[in-house]
Amino acid sequence: MKVNRLGLNPHINHEWVALAGFKIFLRNLPKAVGSVDPRVYFRDKKVLDVGCGTGTDMTRFQRLGAKVQGLDIHPTRPDIIFGRASSLPFPDASFDIVFSKFLMDLLSLVEIKAYAREAFRALVPGGKFIYFGLMVEEDANFLLTTARQAGFDRTYADEILTTFVMNKPKN
Repeated sequence: MKVNRLGLNPHINHEWVALAGFKIFLRNLPKAVGSVDPRVYFRDKKVLDVGCGTGTDMTRFQRLGAKVQGLDIHPTRPDIIFGRASSLPFPDASFDIVFSKFLMDLLSLVEIKAYAREAFRALVPGGKFIYFGLMVEEDANFLLTTARQAGFDRTYADEILTTFVMNKPKN
């Protein structure tokens, strides 16, 4: 299979796939966080998009009123900083939401554990660790167990296209 410098197959419309995934994520959001309107939920929230790639979801969050920071090991825009999920380059309690989409299948189990700990550290009390993507049951259970070990409460998990929302307790 032919891929470009970013590892993407040039024959697949990746923007369409990203948009479709984001729309599914937003459709699941009311069940996950109890807010019907994403514009209300994300307004003025500080969102960290980990593994943001080209930043298309960053733009979508910004349109919903969020203040977004992108992080990727291959930054593609000036507003995306270099960094790894396993070692977030931000102070404690910097974000309301740590988000990633289709990232876990790119990380080793050691990196997933480190990412859960780092997400917990980077979130404000009451913040949300949100992951959207496809995962086999064994990996999903590993993520949930790891997130609980990091200190998160499980608040929502969808079984089909996996949407996990883990809550950092307020105390």
